[in-house]
Amino acid sequence: MNKSSLYEKRRHGTYNFPMEFFETENTGGQVYINLHWHRNIEILLIRKGTCTVTVNRTDFSAVSGDIFIINQEELHRIFSEDTELCYGAFIFPMAALEFALEDDANKNIRKLMDGRKMFPEYISSEDSISSVLSDILNSVLEAGTEKFDGYELFIKSQLIRFVSELVRYGRLTEPTGITTENARQRSERLKQILSYINENCSSELTLETMAGEFHFSKKYFSKYFITESGQSFTEYLNCCRIEKACKLLRNTDSSVIDIALESGYGNISYFIRTFSRLMGCTPLKYRKKVKEDM
Repeated sequence: MNKSSLYEKRRHGTYNFPMEFFETENTGGQVYINLHWHRNIEILLIRKGTCTVTVNRTDFSAVSGDIFIINQEELHRIFSEDTELCYGAFIFPMAALEFALEDDANKNIRKLMDGRKMFPEYISSEDSISSVLSDILNSVLEAGTEKFDGYELFIKSQLIRFVSELVRYGRLTEPTGITTENARQRSERLKQILSYINENCSSELTLETMAGEFHFSKKYFSKYFITESGQSFTEYLNCCRIEKACKLLRNTDSSVIDIALESGYGNISYFIRTFSRLMGCTPLKYRKKVKEDM
């Protein structure tokens, strides 16, 4: 079994500058980024509005000014029905901040790369260093938009400063031995299950088939999935299928009926109801809006 389907494969930035920074607003009535993971570091700055950010198995109620730092390979998702929501996302490989010279300054970067140190998952807007970190991130967003001469150097220096502020005020955390190992094993198991759903979401997946695939009883699998992922199996499966439908609506001219079938829905009415509930509009309206925004 390959967990890589849950792994976000999209390249961030370019080969010569593997960093990406963008702003997301809730323009469709709902924002839902399903559980996923990647090997890059991801920082989220909530600029306006509210949302729920899940990191591993912990849900955070986020407000304006809050900062979240997703360590490498951590499962995470974002959900919001707040039409005022606006957040900045900063995605980059930790290796991009390394120095060529292995001096004392680089030791802090190296500790983060090899797992001896971890980023804090959450920094509240009320934290004493929140305003400093927010200013750094906002300056990165502006530089990424303006792309002035030397903006790459400016961005890299700002991200190094971001790390240095966390080091300066003792905000980096340490793995906790056996507890961390247990958590890692649980995370890997969940990644395998979620990856299987992603790979096979167009098929007729049921609780029975999933329980059999992973050698659980149906009742235990249902309870396990809710406990570990924070949502029911059916909810997660629908999100995977609707995400696939959105890609097909954006990138093909296939009919809604064909897209529903290709996404795993045999009942077209149920597909349209589910799509409208999760995306805030019908499939045809979604396709129309995407084309207008292109």
